[in-house]
Amino acid sequence: MTPALQKLELYRRVFALNRALTHVVLNCDQLETLGFFPSEPVRAWRVAAQLLQSEASSVMLEALQSLEEKESFEFDQIRHEWEKQTRDPDDVLLAAEERKREIREQLKGLKQGKKRPPGKKNR
Repeated sequence: MTPALQKLELYRRVFALNRALTHVVLNCDQLETLGFFPSEPVRAWRVAAQLLQSEASSVMLEALQSLEEKESFEFDQIRHEWEKQTRDPDDVLLAAEERKREIREQLKGLKQGKKRPPGKKNR
């Protein structure tokens, strides 16, 4: 199974477990509404199902978040490498020229008193 299919199956199973436990909770509500069984044990079953669902979801989501963060880092590195390989060498020169122009404009503004460096306040 490919990693993408495995991840898809993980999310399906998390969904299926949550759906099943939600059905248990809803069935407890319906059993209580029917009034045939004593309310206290039915309520206790419902709370037990909700607690199980909450704890299971918390553990599973924490593990899935860790997986997503790891994958995000890996894919970001792959994207960065791809961009480096496909970058036009002239783009670096153009970016350097643009930055020099920005610095010249900032210096010109400072000399004219129009701009102050970041963090400096008028007194």
